[in-house]
Amino acid sequence: MKMEDDQPFEEVPGTGRECRSVREGFQVFSRPERPIEGLLNHLLPDPERIIARGEVFKKGSRNHSVKVVLEGDAYFLKRYNDRGWGYRLGNIFRQSRAVRTWRVHLEFMRLEIPIQPPLLCLEERKFRLLGRSYLLTGFISDAHSLHEVWPMINEEDKVQLLRHLADLFGRMHRAGALHGDLKWYNILIRRSGSEWVPVLVDLDGGSIAPIFSARMALQDIDRFMRDLREHEPNSGLVTIFEEAWREQTGI
Repeated sequence: MKMEDDQPFEEVPGTGRECRSVREGFQVFSRPERPIEGLLNHLLPDPERIIARGEVFKKGSRNHSVKVVLEGDAYFLKRYNDRGWGYRLGNIFRQSRAVRTWRVHLEFMRLEIPIQPPLLCLEERKFRLLGRSYLLTGFISDAHSLHEVWPMINEEDKVQLLRHLADLFGRMHRAGALHGDLKWYNILIRRSGSEWVPVLVDLDGGSIAPIFSARMALQDIDRFMRDLREHEPNSGLVTIFEEAWREQTGI
C-alpha cells in the first residue's frame, strides 16, 4: 500500500488514545490530547537531519538512539533501522517495532506506570514495505540509572527505594504489563523531595498480557533480581525486595 497525499489527523475509532495521519511519506501516530504539529515541522520531511545533530546514546545495527533539543526542550529520539529486503518483506503484514513499542508506551501510561511520555511515532512504508521508523518520547534530564545511583545512597534509602520498586513492579505485573528487560540501566532514578522516584525506559521488549501470569511475571522480574544480587550478594536487601514484590503480586 502506497501512502496517499498528506492527510489530516484522525482519531482511531474505539481507542480514544491514538490518532493517525499521513505526512510527507510517513504514517504518523500521536496522542489526541498532545499537540505535536511543532515537533512534526522539525522532524519532517527528513528526520535524519535531527538525528545527525543529536547526542548519541546508542548506535547499533537494529536501532539508533539520540537526545535531541527542539525549541529549547530535550527529547529522546529512536530510529529503528531499515535492515534490507528481508526486513522489509518480513514486516509487510505486521506492525513495525516502533509502532509496537509506541503502543506499549500508551498502555503503560494508561496504567500510570512512570515512563518517558510517548509523543509521536513515524513509520515509512512504500507498497506496504517497511522502511525507517522513529519513536519520539520525553526526556528525563534530572535522572540517572539505578546502576549509577545505587552506590551513592545509604542503607535506609536503599530499603525505601526497593520497597517503592517492589510496589511499582507488583502493580505493573498484576495488570499484565511486562517490561521485557528490567536491567538496572533501564530504570532511571530521580530525586523528588525526600524520595527517590523511578522511571522505566527502553520498552522495546515490553508487552501487555491479557491476563495476569505468575510465570511471565517471574520471568520479567528475574532480570532485575540478577542485578540486585550482583550489587548486594550478601545482603538482606534481596529478601526485603522479593518478599515485598511477592506480597504485591500474590505469587
